[in-house]
Amino acid sequence: MNEKSSRFENENYIKTFILGKNIGNEYYNKMGIGHLFSISGMHVMFFSFILLSILKLFIKRSLYSYILVSIFLLLYSFLIMKVSVYRAALLFILVFFKKTFKIELKNYYILIFILSIMLFYNPYYLFSPSFYYSFIVTFYILVFSYNKKYENYFLKLFNISLVASLASFPITIYYFFEYNILSFIYNLIFIPIVTLVLFPVSVLSFVFSNEYILSYLIVLFENLVTYLNNDSFLIIFKRPNILLTIIYYFILFLYVKSSNIKYFMITILIILIIKNSNYFINYSKLYMIDVGMGESILFVMPRASKVFLFDTGGHFYDNEYNLSNYVIIPFIKSLGINRIDYLVITHGHLDHAKEAPNIIRNFDVNNVYLNSGGNNYLENKIVNVATKKSVTVKNISKYKIKVNDYTFNFINDVYTDENEDSLVCFITFDNYSVLLTGDIYKKQEEKILKNYGLKDIDVLKISHHGSNTSSSKKFLKNLNPKVSLISASKNNLYNLPSKKVLNNLNKYYKTSRNGMILIKFKEKMEIFTFF
Repeated sequence: MNEKSSRFENENYIKTFILGKNIGNEYYNKMGIGHLFSISGMHVMFFSFILLSILKLFIKRSLYSYILVSIFLLLYSFLIMKVSVYRAALLFILVFFKKTFKIELKNYYILIFILSIMLFYNPYYLFSPSFYYSFIVTFYILVFSYNKKYENYFLKLFNISLVASLASFPITIYYFFEYNILSFIYNLIFIPIVTLVLFPVSVLSFVFSNEYILSYLIVLFENLVTYLNNDSFLIIFKRPNILLTIIYYFILFLYVKSSNIKYFMITILIILIIKNSNYFINYSKLYMIDVGMGESILFVMPRASKVFLFDTGGHFYDNEYNLSNYVIIPFIKSLGINRIDYLVITHGHLDHAKEAPNIIRNFDVNNVYLNSGGNNYLENKIVNVATKKSVTVKNISKYKIKVNDYTFNFINDVYTDENEDSLVCFITFDNYSVLLTGDIYKKQEEKILKNYGLKDIDVLKISHHGSNTSSSKKFLKNLNPKVSLISASKNNLYNLPSKKVLNNLNKYYKTSRNGMILIKFKEKMEIFTFF
């Protein structure tokens, strides 16, 4: 580590511990130890202890010292402006006054009072994950501390780490959809290192402007993190519903309050139910994901037994914005899906395929299907990324996939033009039929009608984002779709979908107006929109 990079690392950690700056290391979050680098009770107590120790040298009455520290904490919390700091500072101040005036009140009731004040001050805290982390985890630790007293530091650390992990679990999977099952172990290892070594040394380095020791500690710490980090222990969970979350926290409260093992086992059972909740869904679902001026369609078979992703979307501009990281990947993970059995790239244009390499890197993809008119630069990039992960890649045109009673029939011919060469998939199952058309033109539609005579289908994905280069009147009349889906951005440069196309449709939904569109194929089709 050279002197410049060393100083940069030191400043990052010092600013993190003192000013609450985001350290930006994704490993810490994936390992479940990111909370150690958020200013919270640990930091507030450390600063309070240092200040009290200094003030006692000059002020004899401890009451005055506590008042001065309380004023400092209030000013500090307004400087940092973070939920966890407000909570920790107010808790310190109110607990001090409780002891001073000998008020019989448990600390977790004080925490509830602080929560009420903060929500009254700013109700929008309810939309902040850090708000829930700060109050829920602290609440359960306080309840636990009233029922269990440990003289052994490591036994206490073990139990607090377990309670904190269980309390933070629903919040983590609700907002981030994945949880490292080793986070409990990681916390046992890293809590003492951060609280007893790295944090105090960072503060001392700031005070005395000597960063040499901190530099070596950071190198050792980050090497240890790199060595222990293992993504194979990162488990994807479906976002839990609110009712199940409330039941979970109620059972966890009973466990923390009583230490009764049966409540612990029920808590673990609820975790297993959340993990396997897709097995209770016995119908198929189709999602047209809102990816702006692009296209991405997810088809999930019952119990998530097979997952098809048709296209990935992608912007023609703004290379720094990663659409899949902010939209597609979190969304698929929120469904509790960690693999894609078939990634179908209808054609190699950016608005349909740009995000495919990133999708392959972030999921267990079993098969990638491309069209057969010759690979362009983007399609070759997809092939290279897939090959590195040992993913099966095929160029197909007329091709059939049979999965139980589901048939995925690719019915377009081979063309040299990318749009014309789009993979067209006709899906049939139960009594339903779905046609996904890529960006084909009227000429290809005419040929499909002639070769396959498709009629009276349930769902049609309108070709080419509703452009009048596609969706001829004859094509729509023969298919007579019950529902038509269009993927396009609002106020796009191409003025799509075309009014001429829309006038020829019966019932249609478009992402520019409806946001993401979900169709559940139960006994009757159920359609939901999210905008």
